[in-house]
Formats: sequence, C-alpha cells, structure tokens
Amino acid sequence: MNSTTTGGHFVRSRRDSVSPEKGLAWQSRVIDLMKLEHTKPEYLRLNSNGVVPTLVHDGVPIHESTLINEYLDEVFPDIPLMPKDPVDRARSLLGQI
Repeated sequence: MNSTTTGGHFVRSRRDSVSPEKGLAWQSRVIDLMKLEHTKPEYLRLNSNGVVPTLVHDGVPIHESTLINEYLDEVFPDIPLMPKDPVDRARSLLGQI
C-alpha cells in the first residue's frame, strides 16, 4: 500500500508485515521504540494509544495487528489472510494470541 495507489501507509516496529502476503504495495514508516518515537506528537496523532503497528489507509488510521489483518481481508479480499471457515478462522486466531 502506498500513497500513490491507495492513499495509505503502514507504520510498524519491525520488518514483517501482512501487506506483502496479500501482494499489496505499501509504504513503511519504521518507529523506533527504543527512541520512544511512538510517544511523539506526530505518531500520537495517528494512534492516541501510542502502540504499533498502525495502518493508515485512505487517511484512516487503524491499529492493533488483529484489527489490521481483518481490515485488510475485508478491503482487499482477493488473497485472504484468514480461512473462510469459521472454525478454521477461530483456530487461526487462537494461534495468534
């Protein structure tokens, strides 16, 4: 996802992300937690909780990994991150906790 194609970017604290798994173009902004970058006003405007990761898509910030995954699956359904079967999906979510 990047600003030229979808108006969004992905803020994260490490190199992994679900965007490549879905085949989406994206623009990364690495937040250095050791430098407390997640507590700076410019980040807190995106995420008042000051947690990472944060996805900004079409100007709307979404935070928390599970919510980001669900959002990406709904907005970009062609390559699902989660199984369609409710039981398999529940099992997958339990594995994320």
